[in-house]
Amino acid sequence: FLLQLSQIKQKAKNKEIKTTEKFNCILGHMLLLTLLLGFFQFNASLQVTRCHEIRKSKCCMKAAATATTNEELISQVQLEEQLLRPNQNFFLMKSSEEREKNQETAREKGLTLDPTGFGAVVVEDGAARIDNVMTIDTAGRLLDYVNQKLLDSLKEVETFQTFRANVFGNVLAKKSRHDLLLPLEESSEIMKALEELIGEGGVVGSVVDATLGQDAELYELGALISDPGSERQEIHPDIEYQEALIPLLTCFVALQDVTQSMGPTTFLPRTHLSLDDHNKLNGGQLTRNQFLRDAPSTLSTLNCGDCSVFNPCTMHAGGSNQSDKRRVLFYITFRNISFKDPSTDYNPGSIRPELKKRRINIDEMRHILKTARKL
Repeated sequence: FLLQLSQIKQKAKNKEIKTTEKFNCILGHMLLLTLLLGFFQFNASLQVTRCHEIRKSKCCMKAAATATTNEELISQVQLEEQLLRPNQNFFLMKSSEEREKNQETAREKGLTLDPTGFGAVVVEDGAARIDNVMTIDTAGRLLDYVNQKLLDSLKEVETFQTFRANVFGNVLAKKSRHDLLLPLEESSEIMKALEELIGEGGVVGSVVDATLGQDAELYELGALISDPGSERQEIHPDIEYQEALIPLLTCFVALQDVTQSMGPTTFLPRTHLSLDDHNKLNGGQLTRNQFLRDAPSTLSTLNCGDCSVFNPCTMHAGGSNQSDKRRVLFYITFRNISFKDPSTDYNPGSIRPELKKRRINIDEMRHILKTARKL
């Protein structure tokens, strides 16, 4: 085409063709150029269509792979449940005689003791059950507050009034399960509950003082909500294994009776003491399965107002809620300030950002509760 144009120009220079002939030649070549451009555009369109088809095919393959992964996860948690069942018992509160034995062990280690002995149980077993830490009336009022707060928080997120991370935490097995982050002073129900847990005479407070110290910092405050149909979680620790000290202490309080069908928490006692156990859990499938098959476990069914207090290095998992009732656990976690804050982008700790910035310790919380009581 370019060669022909060049020849036309040369002939025109030499006056070998007339102007009309030159015009007709140029017009013809312009038509040819238009056809060529149309062809290239059509071909490009085919390529784009082909790319869309390939991309769609890849998305379908990815969706199929995700579905397969979900099926594998469901199979894994079902397998874990089967492996743990033969060595599983119910999570019971230790008697005063049993707690005294734990205290003797704690004395040998030079640890500070709380009068009740539950702190020594946590040190030894990684988890302790404590009955009647909250009155049924307080638990009922707090349950009503949490249910309404969940509705309000979901609406705030849906209408873009706040970011989800401001009112909800990360939680494993998200289907029908919420980790609702709670405020402090704005709720009289929360203040009353905390008064019973860590205020004057509160058993949970004495355990925190004994294991973490009176300068222990508030690390988490919220409610775990598991609706009917929620799935079982995989066995996990909340943070990595720590050898020298108790880094965090978490308290789960039942705001209603937690029966076996409601998916109570499963604990693997003493797993906070063994790096080898943590390595086995994170090892290959055969190693993990053998570890779970041999590991004793406890099923934390609770009555309303009872609690479990545990070291988050202790392996545990929430069960599937196969009942027709919602399961709600009010929780609070404190951090040993000699332990580096373990929060990460993926696991930042379940606490409202504005509350985390205040860095309140348990002694300061008691002062806040005492001041509120006088008003």
